[in-house]
Amino acid sequence: MPSSSGPRCRLLGRVPLFRDLDAAELALLARYLHEFRCAPGAVLTQQGAPGDDFVGLIEGRVRVSTDATSLRDLGPGAHFGELALVSPAPRSTTVTALESCFGFRLSRADYLDLCHRRPYLGQKISAAVLAAMAAMIRDLTERISGAERTLRGKA
Repeated sequence: MPSSSGPRCRLLGRVPLFRDLDAAELALLARYLHEFRCAPGAVLTQQGAPGDDFVGLIEGRVRVSTDATSLRDLGPGAHFGELALVSPAPRSTTVTALESCFGFRLSRADYLDLCHRRPYLGQKISAAVLAAMAAMIRDLTERISGAERTLRGKA
């Protein structure tokens, strides 16, 4: 993405993860992001493949799945691959485009460089990612608890 505060930075500012960044911070972040476009059916991440980037959606919808199980659909403003920013572990899910998508990728190497060169901005982004991951863990915990209650009721 270009580093100007033009239309693309305004789009980036609509991503909830970055809502606390000001225009100058969005412009700095944009220098590290790589745009992508993909067609319906494109695989954005593959379960088991090395994870090395974080992905944010500006336009389009994707499906997150494991093996043959659909976990959830994501749309504009959503993101995935957060763990790849801090761990080179294999991807835990496959993400497939349901429609044409436009978004950005932030590689682990670029994230670490940003944190080194702009520690305050790196800290703000890290805090936002951690908050998003915490919300996801709470949601998954509730879903697991609900499934356990359902299973106990059937036993």
